[in-house]
Amino acid sequence: MSSGPLYRPDPAALAAARGDLDEALARGGEGAADEALARGGEGASDEALARGGEGASDDDIFVAAGRLVALGARAIAAEALAGRAALRPAAERALARDDAEGELEDAAITLRSRLDALDEGAEAGGLAADVAAALARRDRAELRLLGAALALGVDPDRVEAGAAGRLEFEALVRPELFRLCAFNPARREALAALAPALRARFWWHYEGADLDPGAAAALPAVAALVASFPAAGERFASLVRARRAWASSPGRGEPGASSAPARPPAGPPYTLRDWVERRAWRGGPGAPASERLPLAAAPDDEVVLIDETDYQISWGPPAALIVDLVADRRPGARPTLRLGDGSIVQADEVEGAVERFAFSLPARALDETSAWLTLPLARGPLGLELPPGGREG
Repeated sequence: MSSGPLYRPDPAALAAARGDLDEALARGGEGAADEALARGGEGASDEALARGGEGASDDDIFVAAGRLVALGARAIAAEALAGRAALRPAAERALARDDAEGELEDAAITLRSRLDALDEGAEAGGLAADVAAALARRDRAELRLLGAALALGVDPDRVEAGAAGRLEFEALVRPELFRLCAFNPARREALAALAPALRARFWWHYEGADLDPGAAAALPAVAALVASFPAAGERFASLVRARRAWASSPGRGEPGASSAPARPPAGPPYTLRDWVERRAWRGGPGAPASERLPLAAAPDDEVVLIDETDYQISWGPPAALIVDLVADRRPGARPTLRLGDGSIVQADEVEGAVERFAFSLPARALDETSAWLTLPLARGPLGLELPPGGREG
């Protein structure tokens, strides 16, 4: 999912998760402190595991193991649980818990009530603790699933643990997920603690986490603006079309990737260079990721970055961003690119071509993490963020 350095879990978070697993295993099903854990040493977890996991701490065992999986430390969790057949019945019960439905429905109802309070004028800061607690209950259910599935040696995507509760939570929360964007700073923190490969699984944190926290609150003001000024409505519709175009662009994500948002906010800076390199494939967009070429070694031919009904954007080596306009252009106007420092680069008309424009970019432009391309269409300017999303997780 990321073109940046290999993800590595935070050492402190990893140590805490491993400590939680050791402690849960040491308690076994009896809730008493384990002398082996108190003594410390490598045998602590093994001795605790040998005692079994029957009892009140079953959930703690599987949640702690699931947290290690979510951190990207599956091997550590698997090693701790390996060869412990006594955990299998407890894992099967954890995956079939009858009370999972009520647990997740309560969390969803709490979320909906807090979001309703937000609409009624409550401050997001005053609701943040309740929202975080409700999302933590959903997290716990997912972590329990990951840990119990690991104990059984099965793919968690192939089990339907608490299916009714999970579906109920989704039915209640997903239609209102846009309102959770008000709590995006906390959602982003939660995402940062998850391995990139698992972030989309925790969709209640993941989807829309890259958006402005104030976006949903601005909807009434935008509606009033659009109702008062038809031109604002046209501009708004144009911006929506542009965002949808970027979301479906063949340049987003790896080939075959999920349709879920490809860029969670956590991660290294994602530059214009990174975006263009994603399109420089030896053998086309369907080629394996291992065959991706660096920009300097890209083919001499143009690389299409996005192809839409009204325009096409391409890359031409060594440093030309090319725009072909299909829709009518405002007379005399040319596309512009605003760089991060506020400077404006204007495109030049390509001699001998109809409605084709090319930017000769300075070298520093390739390292931009946020530039703004404006296409001067006759119906109104169309603004596009480059690279789309600004960051790669």
